[in-house]
Amino acid sequence: RQPMECGQQGQGHTNDVSEGRRARAVVQEKLASFGEPFSGLCLSLSRPIEPENQELATLVDSFDQRYIACFTEDPDHLPQWIHYGSDGHGYCVGIESAELAALTAPVPQGVMAPGSIPRTALFPVVYNEQEQQDEVRSLLRLIYDHHQKHASILQANFVAQVNFEASISGLVHWLCVQIALDYKSHHFAGEREWRCIVPRPVPAAPPKIRIRGHSLASYMPLKVAVKSIKAGPRGDLAQLESVCMHQGMGAFYGVPITKSSIPLR
Repeated sequence: RQPMECGQQGQGHTNDVSEGRRARAVVQEKLASFGEPFSGLCLSLSRPIEPENQELATLVDSFDQRYIACFTEDPDHLPQWIHYGSDGHGYCVGIESAELAALTAPVPQGVMAPGSIPRTALFPVVYNEQEQQDEVRSLLRLIYDHHQKHASILQANFVAQVNFEASISGLVHWLCVQIALDYKSHHFAGEREWRCIVPRPVPAAPPKIRIRGHSLASYMPLKVAVKSIKAGPRGDLAQLESVCMHQGMGAFYGVPITKSSIPLR
């Protein structure tokens, strides 16, 4: 069982520059379709988005305190070899998906052992714009219907109306935060990405530190079984086999080590 690093996700660390913005845009569009007081929330949601390079940082203050590991369903996808796999010279590690799913199991309060991790979330990224819109519409519909149910009372009580609309604003912002990592542009659909999200660290499971470039980065280690290892289309299979044997001294015993079938020069 080899440790997998779940690195800290923050502004500028994603390949999709519209990430976060995509979720906000879908929410804004659907808010406008419901009319007042929902349409008026569009302006309050758009104010923090300027300037552009502050998109993720201002979407939610705690964004940088969430940790994310990204996986793909396709272990031999040429654009990902080029973009993530050292221009095809890298390698792809396959892991047991059932073990990742097990990480989402609830952790009983008060029984978390030192060194373990908090409950995680595992989900596929949504690329289809219609699916994104339908999901947001259904969530906003619940809030809207609740507002309409009590509209007569709210109209007669100014304080209740102000408080309720403030609650709506909070719920909408919460919704944007929750789906910020769920949606990506359809241009990335070929990646078939899944994400494992670890919430902000807790005392029983503090983050670890490693060197990244010329700075330090925090991460949460995930220990899952390695199922397979694949050399990139420009990779050296014999060298990879040698490295795995030397590094693991049998830790990768029985793990299939193959080479990409893509005929890349």
